[in-house]
Amino acid sequence: INAEYMGATKDLQRRELKETGPKKYEGLPAKVMIGEDCTVGVDFESQEAVTIKASSVLGNGCKIGTNVRIMNSILMDGVTVGDNCQITNCIIASSRQRPTVVGPRCILKDCQVEAGHKIPERTDTKEEQLICDTEWGEESPLRD
Repeated sequence: INAEYMGATKDLQRRELKETGPKKYEGLPAKVMIGEDCTVGVDFESQEAVTIKASSVLGNGCKIGTNVRIMNSILMDGVTVGDNCQITNCIIASSRQRPTVVGPRCILKDCQVEAGHKIPERTDTKEEQLICDTEWGEESPLRD
């Protein structure tokens, strides 16, 4: 992923989150670590054993499963991440009309994911652009 694009996207997302309200970290389960250089939107939900580091930005309403690690990534509003996932250097788009779901046990590195994707369980991929070329709500054509 182009570093300049990643930086500009993070800055834009941070500005958007500042306009929508304060960070809401209270009430999170045990072992949820959010780095000081990270930004998390309102209505963020997380299970236990979650690490968010390295300037990651999570939009409003993101839902994160148990034992998830997110590093240097951007997750737009409403992304859902299943249990036991690793997301590194990724941009994952989503919207209320086309939410994106990352299935359990996925490993994504250096990927761009278009809104509306449903990434299947145990997907392990890097340097991919996951574009929806199917009807919304269908699983991604990407397979192990």
